[in-house]
Amino acid sequence: MTNKNNYGRRKKYSIRRLKESSVRQEFKKKISSKLKQMSKYAFIEEEWAQIGKASVNASGKWLMELKATNKNQRKKRKLWEDTLDDIEYNFRTKEIRNFYEEVKESRSLYSAETTYYRNENGTLTGDMEEKLNIWAEYLEKLLEGNDTPTEEEMKQTIRLTKNNKGGGEN
Repeated sequence: MTNKNNYGRRKKYSIRRLKESSVRQEFKKKISSKLKQMSKYAFIEEEWAQIGKASVNASGKWLMELKATNKNQRKKRKLWEDTLDDIEYNFRTKEIRNFYEEVKESRSLYSAETTYYRNENGTLTGDMEEKLNIWAEYLEKLLEGNDTPTEEEMKQTIRLTKNNKGGGEN
């Protein structure tokens, strides 16, 4: 018995989780137990079919079918194409303000995650515990110096702002 979907293609699995040693060991144990449960077959092809079936059954817990991944990729691609269409429309209709707003927004859609932070010593760290400590220290410092502006400062700031501009630094 082959593992095929409706279109005659084999199912594809993502095997990233098997890089973890504990998952890999448990996967091996599960496959060997499934193989021991099977009865002996006289024909090699039947045996190979049973081995394939046992590995697919054992992998169900860890291996995600690529269908979901492909679906997410299609949705991301569609979102990106729609955003680019909006940007192009704003450019062609000479709606410069909307054009630049869309460009700015599209840049924030796909930003790479920073994997390293600098601690107070200035050294880079990638450890999750240290990253969380750096964030905790940063937020504590922000909350400690909470000087609320006076009403007069607020009125003066509002008077000085131009139309369509937000307060604060860029």
